[in-house]
Amino acid sequence: MNRLRVDLKESSYEIIVGKNILSELGKLITEVGDFSKIAIITDNNVGNLYLDAVRGSLLKKGFSVCDIEISDGEGVKGWKYAEKLVEWILENKLDREGLVIALGGGVLGDLVGFSASIARRGLALIQIPTTLLAQVDSSVGGKTAINSKFGKNLIGTFFQPKLVVSDVLTLSSLSGRHFLSGMSEVIKYGLIRDPVFFNWIEENLSKIKSGNPEIISELVIWSCSIKKQFVQKDEREMGERALLNLGHTFGHALETYTGYSNKIFHGEAVSIGTTIAFQFSHFLGMCSISDVNRLIHLYAKLGMKHQIKDISMTLPSPKVLIKFMLQDKKVKNGNITYILPKKIGKCIVSENCSIESVNEFLNTICP
Repeated sequence: MNRLRVDLKESSYEIIVGKNILSELGKLITEVGDFSKIAIITDNNVGNLYLDAVRGSLLKKGFSVCDIEISDGEGVKGWKYAEKLVEWILENKLDREGLVIALGGGVLGDLVGFSASIARRGLALIQIPTTLLAQVDSSVGGKTAINSKFGKNLIGTFFQPKLVVSDVLTLSSLSGRHFLSGMSEVIKYGLIRDPVFFNWIEENLSKIKSGNPEIISELVIWSCSIKKQFVQKDEREMGERALLNLGHTFGHALETYTGYSNKIFHGEAVSIGTTIAFQFSHFLGMCSISDVNRLIHLYAKLGMKHQIKDISMTLPSPKVLIKFMLQDKKVKNGNITYILPKKIGKCIVSENCSIESVNEFLNTICP
């Protein structure tokens, strides 16, 4: 069992990464606080696999527990389900000393985190991520959100959890597509900050693809170590933390275009968006073609979706993509913010790219 501390003064918490640790959850929670009642929120798929173990561990420690299972998929990440969860929390009489547990992937963690942050003006939250994407990214850092018809994650709060518990053995239940979706966020950390990590991923591809538990544990720990550095320096994303959005400006536009459907998972949108960001950077004369090709080669060897043509539907025009990007939450004074690579391991935040240059570039890759 490995422990990482996210140091945010009064909002500090631990990330615990290990194997077979769901059965120890009750004990781990007693280290965090004494809660009047615990509400477990999960989805139908994850609930079938892990709810009994989590509930049993809490009951064993004498906690009062209630639980609910909701549908899975990006489609639940909206006002309808947020209202449903808040009303359910209130119906079950969780008071200000209660605790909400998000047991599931990134979509569920975002939704439950948002619901916990607004119920009774904020209830304690613990994230138990069960997908690779959630373990390395969305469960850490305190961003919660739901989607709007105008764009991805446009409604949300900054709300840090009290604890993150990642059991890497839950990843064995993921489909290949879901696992590779999570790899987009893993690779991102090497691209924005740590070229040594990027090299390590390239050198351990076969072990990563086989799901080797030791390698996967190291991968999760390394990823969280990088992310926590950004969060500690810039909790509210006013500066450097924006680099974590590499691939997301283009990626979120693609997700909005596809209607937040299974035509494209979030991680797939990020890997496609990251390829586009590298190509755009090269178009602007910033990034070498060798780094662009190196990234594309890694995505291809893993079997990841990484090009806009990998979306299984009619492709968006540049005009449509730009329309959605202009609704991105990182837009400032009408200017789209892009995270652009200078090389593998170093990216910058750019707010100076004209719409004309973006349109010209997108016309080279879009139909």
